[in-house]
Amino acid sequence: MSTSKYHTGPSSKRQRQFDLGFAKDSDSESTDFFAPIKLEPPEGMNHAASAKPAAEADEQRNGADPRVGDNEVPPTTGNAAVAIQLPIEGGYVLFGPLRRIMASTTLEDYLCFACLEENEIGLVLPILMDHGVNHFDLFLFVNYVNREQLRKWGISVGTCARIMVHALMFYQFHIHKRERGL
Repeated sequence: MSTSKYHTGPSSKRQRQFDLGFAKDSDSESTDFFAPIKLEPPEGMNHAASAKPAAEADEQRNGADPRVGDNEVPPTTGNAAVAIQLPIEGGYVLFGPLRRIMASTTLEDYLCFACLEENEIGLVLPILMDHGVNHFDLFLFVNYVNREQLRKWGISVGTCARIMVHALMFYQFHIHKRERGL
């Protein structure tokens, strides 16, 4: 198995199978996904049971539709703790957990999770790194990196699709994995 000069994390074997069933050994087995988890601040934040999510409260306050790409980053406050939510397509991700996931994984780990083959990873990784994409997080924010941009960089349609589709699943997988203590 080849190693990449772009792999920035601790040396480890690339895995094609993840604990919770996101990626399997072959594409024919990869239909075994579990339902997405609800993205909320950790339990220790002691939010009131009647508190509404920040996006819902904003919508009711001014009638505006909270959209991806808004310039504001809505904080969710609790007892002296703040969970910063970053807007993405279809919702929000929490900044703290996102940073922890980024610190414990590499772009190569993400590409493996996205079911790219060894040779595809070898081709795509240098292209992404040369364009400043060094972690999976940029694929969550489609205003910055999207399939059209990846196509302009010379990445094939199928590979673009896999890269873009798996970003939120990768985030959710690691959140769920941490919640279960795996």
